[in-house]
Amino acid sequence: MTKSIHEACELSINELDVVSGGSMLSMAIDAAEKYLQGLGGRLMDAVHQPVTSKPSMSLHMR
Repeated sequence: MTKSIHEACELSINELDVVSGGSMLSMAIDAAEKYLQGLGGRLMDAVHQPVTSKPSMSLHMR
């Protein structure tokens, strides 16, 4: 029976960039920028919704 060897180590950002083939920082910044653009768009859409003057429900007592 063979004994498995497990070694855990932390890589720096530069080492991760080399392994992944791209810049982790630039990918993270791009993802954050896309998220914030989408969030900003949804907020602007919500702000520009027409205001309704009719109440959604009214209770009348007789």
